[in-house]
Amino acid sequence: MIEQFFEEHREIRLWKIRLKDRGLFYLQDNKQKMLNVFDNIEVTVTKQLRSEITPS
Repeated sequence: MIEQFFEEHREIRLWKIRLKDRGLFYLQDNKQKMLNVFDNIEVTVTKQLRSEITPS
C-alpha cells in the first residue's frame, strides 16, 4: 500500500513533525492541503477495495 502512496506517506510524516513543532498554526495554514491528500487516499483505497470485492 505504501508503494501506491509513497509521496503522501512522506508528506504525512513531514506534517507530523511540523505539527509537533508549530502546532495549531501549522494545522490552520495547511488544513485544506491535508484534507485533499486524505480525500485522494480515501478515494483510491475505496476504488481498490470495491474492485477486489466486486466479482469480475
